[in-house]
Amino acid sequence: QVRIVPAYSCFVIEVVYKKEITFDDYTDNPFYLGIDLGLKNLAALTSNQPGLKPLLINGCPLKSVNQFFNKKKAEFMSFIGGRGTSKRIEKLTLKRNCKVGDYLHKTSRFIIDYAIMHNIGCIVIGQNKDWKREISIGKRNNQAFVAISFDKLISQIRYKAEEVGITVVTTEESYTSKC
Repeated sequence: QVRIVPAYSCFVIEVVYKKEITFDDYTDNPFYLGIDLGLKNLAALTSNQPGLKPLLINGCPLKSVNQFFNKKKAEFMSFIGGRGTSKRIEKLTLKRNCKVGDYLHKTSRFIIDYAIMHNIGCIVIGQNKDWKREISIGKRNNQAFVAISFDKLISQIRYKAEEVGITVVTTEESYTSKC
């Protein structure tokens, strides 16, 4: 199936197809990978596998992209009076969304490859429901935190893990830092 979806100043062509999944079943492996999502460190990875050191994935590139986007959007909004949109804003938004999507795809692929390399059978991701709704960590941190799509990252990790046979569990985030 081919879908043509309008998006901002262009059209996105989506190709939908069925894929035969042939994978090694990692569900029998006793090792877990815990992921704690954050802002400066997009993801902190730790495992119960002996001798495996924790790993941090940098979140600063996403913060930088969002900061630039907010700065330029404010500048463009001042030209049009704070209402509506313009072609420049639409182009800027598309560019930002493409950069963020690319970084999240690369991050999720890295996490899955890391799990495969270390024979991880289950990935546990910390996530709180409505964690962005009433957050109060300062004006700048709120703006940076809310702009990052953690749900998109989790869904990408989930579908890439299913393709290779790794189980993904999301749990309340409050205890993942301690684990």
